Amino acid sequence: LEDFNPQGVIGPTMKYGALGDVYSELNQMDKAMTNYKKASESGENELLTPYYLKKLALLHESQNEVEKALAIYKSIKSKYPNSNEALSIDKYIARAEIK
Repeated sequence: LEDFNPQGVIGPTMKYGALGDVYSELNQMDKAMTNYKKASESGENELLTPYYLKKLALLHESQNEVEKALAIYKSIKSKYPNSNEALSIDKYIARAEIK
């Protein structure tokens, strides 16, 4: 998967997102976060960008990097208000704010 060179608008996002999932399952959280960040930055996409941003924020939160997680949650709310992730983002914001 690391050597795969996808083309198009969605391909790179999906590659980095899949790598993030793999590294997360292998408990290599730094690599997972790096790849989720790449996935969220590889192209603006109303469906995939907030999805991978939320995964990134959840990992930050699990690593006690609550301020980073909170900033990402708030960016999802402001930049992607119509996304599926934004529908329930307030509970994640509230949880991070009380930590």
